[in-house]
Amino acid sequence: MQLKSILWSMFEGIGYTIQRHNPNAPSRDYFSEQKRLTEFERGNRIIFDVGAHEGEAARVYYSHLPEATTYTFEPSTEGSGVNEQRFQGNRHIHPVQAAVSDTCGTRTFFVHRFNANNSLLKASRDLDDFVPGGLFDEQHECEVKTVTIDSVYKANGIENVSILKMDIQGGELLGPSARRAWKNRMTSQQGNVF
Repeated sequence: MQLKSILWSMFEGIGYTIQRHNPNAPSRDYFSEQKRLTEFERGNRIIFDVGAHEGEAARVYYSHLPEATTYTFEPSTEGSGVNEQRFQGNRHIHPVQAAVSDTCGTRTFFVHRFNANNSLLKASRDLDDFVPGGLFDEQHECEVKTVTIDSVYKANGIENVSILKMDIQGGELLGPSARRAWKNRMTSQQGNVF
């Protein structure tokens, strides 16, 4: 048995895969892959981090694409406050305390015990059967500001978004106008649907 086969078998036995590096192959790191997919774009890349929570993804995007302009959308007071503090003084990251929706105005926001699960949509009671520990237990409701994609584009002079990251607990397509706006304004897409 050749050394390569022995090593391959050993690593496979403990759950790892070894493969030849191909610089042209898609990356398993989706942040790196998004950077590669947007390298053809001229000018400033725009990133929308919708459902930014506490800016975890925005921070990684900034490490991969420090020249890009990132808008973080987080309606919760807690998450938005963390984003404001975390990115204070960073001219490339713009926290927006609002939920992206199909209309501008306000909507009821459902706050859960685990705040990453907060949503414009009420959680199903059936979730208790699938998600242990009461992570979707509703704590309270509040009103939050909502914006549309088009309103953000107009207010900031944006023509196209390079990367769209969405993690908004099932609210990704809140209506025909939202679907049309996302589809018509994207150069590449990354949706996180949970």
